[in-house]
Amino acid sequence: MKKVRIGAVSCTYNTSLVDNVRRLAPYVDDIELILYEFDKDSNYPGPGEIAELKELAANYDLTYTVHLPSELGPHRVDLEWGRAAIDRWRRTIEASLALEPKAYIWHWEGEQWGWQPSADLERWLTCTLEIAESFLKCHLVASELLCVENLSYDYRLIAPHVEELGLSRCFDVGHAWATRRFSSSYLRECVAQARVFHLHGVSSGKDHIALQPENGADLHEFVKNLILCQGEPIVTLEVFSWKDWFESSCSLKRALKGII
Repeated sequence: MKKVRIGAVSCTYNTSLVDNVRRLAPYVDDIELILYEFDKDSNYPGPGEIAELKELAANYDLTYTVHLPSELGPHRVDLEWGRAAIDRWRRTIEASLALEPKAYIWHWEGEQWGWQPSADLERWLTCTLEIAESFLKCHLVASELLCVENLSYDYRLIAPHVEELGLSRCFDVGHAWATRRFSSSYLRECVAQARVFHLHGVSSGKDHIALQPENGADLHEFVKNLILCQGEPIVTLEVFSWKDWFESSCSLKRALKGII
């Protein structure tokens, strides 16, 4: 029987990162730490908070993933902007390294929303890869712990480069639903390659909401394919309230029952 680690985000409650972990720890297997830094303000955990987070992890058999900041991603196709992004990604990893995260979620941002990340695809890809390669030269963590997430654009544009760089994949199921990329073959490919999964409801153009009844058939199809995953899959319910998380976890557990 494959164990599925069901996760939540560290901003489920409108309170501090550590308080979120305290409140969520009895109910979840993994927590995605949403770390940010804005001007001189950040929620990076200090030494005392790191100690408490490690203690909570030990007491509740809890693991962590970390979402790298995306607001400074390479979507501006500007190497100076990219250097600032690399510095922020580096500080985020250094702030969380003691927690031994199972994965770091990484956005390769597009310049526009849609099936193509940029009007100048060649320029965007060249710049994005240059920034990614520069970040990897920091040698902060093993490359396979960095999981590049699918966004709105066609992931096949970057998939060969993600593989060539030795990176892993974060498969955001909700994004695939929202962009109508959920064929059986695409699903099997994504599940087999992914280290972490993001799951959330999609309805009437909205995402990151509780799983909806209309998502049921696709949810069942996703769960059936989790058997293809290597090791224990982490499925983060990427919603932003306790109500949405609880409803979604019930839907996921019902779908998992008798399959995994």
